[in-house]
Amino acid sequence: MSLPVNPVAGAQGPTVARPRLCKPSFQASKTYSRLAPLAGVTAQGATPYTSEWLQVAAGSFLQLTLSITRLTGTLSVMLETADSPTDVPRFCGAFPQTTGVSKVKTTVTCDAFVRVIATPGAGAGQVADWTISGQAVLSNAPRRL
Repeated sequence: MSLPVNPVAGAQGPTVARPRLCKPSFQASKTYSRLAPLAGVTAQGATPYTSEWLQVAAGSFLQLTLSITRLTGTLSVMLETADSPTDVPRFCGAFPQTTGVSKVKTTVTCDAFVRVIATPGAGAGQVADWTISGQAVLSNAPRRL
């Protein structure tokens, strides 16, 4: 279930950050593409959130940071991958469950598409502000000579 996008500042309900993969850059004989962000929600309540699928180069190595700036309750965040958005997704990684404001890192290898599933705890009063950013090390992108 996806949360609705709330583009109006100060409006009630969660605000969802759209996933974005930046143009590749070249550094130290590797090709990188920033994920700015991969996913994020401001004022996520008790409703689980599933992001849009984001297309990356198949076999990309993702170096990710989950930044939680507000949390009441708990938050569990995992990543799924697939060869196409119509395929059955498979688990490809997760951040450790957290109960406080923090920055947590993880690395995963994914197929051609990746998405995020954020699940809050079951108790009343759950609220979280979080984003996932990082970079994809692109295995199949052309390298600059």
